[in-house]
Amino acid sequence: MLTRKERETLSAPQGEKEKAVRQQLCARSALFEAQLYDTINAYTKLFIMNDASIPADLRKKLNAELEQFNSQTTQTLMDKSTDCVRQNTSAEQMAEELSAAFEKAGYDPSYGKVTVSNRPDLCEYQCNGAMAGAKAYHKAPFMIADDVVAAIGSIAATEVEGVVSMAGNIGNELASKMGVKSLTKGVKVEVFNHQVRAELAVLMEYGYNIPATSQKVQERVKNAIENMTGLTVTDVNIRIAGVNMSAGKH
Repeated sequence: MLTRKERETLSAPQGEKEKAVRQQLCARSALFEAQLYDTINAYTKLFIMNDASIPADLRKKLNAELEQFNSQTTQTLMDKSTDCVRQNTSAEQMAEELSAAFEKAGYDPSYGKVTVSNRPDLCEYQCNGAMAGAKAYHKAPFMIADDVVAAIGSIAATEVEGVVSMAGNIGNELASKMGVKSLTKGVKVEVFNHQVRAELAVLMEYGYNIPATSQKVQERVKNAIENMTGLTVTDVNIRIAGVNMSAGKH
């Protein structure tokens, strides 16, 4: 049987099969623990009911308190089981999104692995990909982290209807012509003291309301970065680099 603490520190499951097994494991462990509590409570109740030295009024009070404790304990265990499944499901979803961000930023997607945080006072989940990738890519961890944050912003922005793509600057275009692939073009992030300031250059589709679409991009980028990293986004500045006349609304 897994204890509640062990269930809460399980790593993210890999694939649907492992996810299903993990959910069953969480549920069965919590159910076994609930049955154990039920057994203890049953013997305690039996002791209370058969101990003649306990006055009737006190026996009634103890029995009521035991029933209330039993109900609360069962509910707590059920909640813990649900939280266990939710944590692993959320961690799996976050791992998929972070892996995509690592890959878009030019790094091995396996560095996007997400686990339940060993510092729950700071955050619920953690990803140590930037630290792990530092040696492999000969970069400081903060440089990799900044690239991944920029990739998260880029992915989020292009998910907004009306945005064709990110738009690079002159440096991006020169790098592209020289064979250097800029995977986070059009996005610049500044991370300082757990706060993020982002600047994005986007190519819009013709026929979309620019202010309204820009606002959606700001909201989507802010939510994506904050949800995926735990950082606070203070600014998301949008620059419309151009309008694609051939991809507009029909």
